[in-house]
Amino acid sequence: MNSTSKLFFKRPGECQPVLGSLFKQLITGCDNCDLRAKAVMYYNLFKSNPELAREIIAGTETASPIAILCTKGHCIEVFCEDEDNERKEKIVREFNTFSVIYEEPQEKFLKKELVQRIFQEEMESDSREAKRVKDTPAVAATATTPTAAPTPAPAPAPAPVPAATVQNLLVSLEMATH
Repeated sequence: MNSTSKLFFKRPGECQPVLGSLFKQLITGCDNCDLRAKAVMYYNLFKSNPELAREIIAGTETASPIAILCTKGHCIEVFCEDEDNERKEKIVREFNTFSVIYEEPQEKFLKKELVQRIFQEEMESDSREAKRVKDTPAVAATATTPTAAPTPAPAPAPAPVPAATVQNLLVSLEMATH
């Protein structure tokens, strides 16, 4: 597909039917999803902006990474590597909140008093949990947890075997060996 696309820019009249049938075959009859996705991308690129397609596919010197990422007026300007890591870490810590939806820490969209109260409650909860774990012995903690299964009562001791039965067994074993 790459070679045919590059050849199209050198000899468009001769290559157009071949490229068209190649795109049709790859888009409609190809089982390889990566190849199909690349064919769809190339097709849309040729359809929307043939000059940009020439710069990208043929690899002219004027092709820039920004031109590759800009399509139909939507341009990727910020990459995740360039974002503020501290901000992302705050959002991850506040995962079960609206921070993920707003893509901002809580302090940006909640009142300051509410954020402080939430932070205080979390700190108190963490300290209570740490104190509970510290004060509770490890053995007692496993025995008293509500999710632990109750300990079954010990099995009764087996009844003693009568001596006559044991002697009969020994006699029968001696007879079998002679």
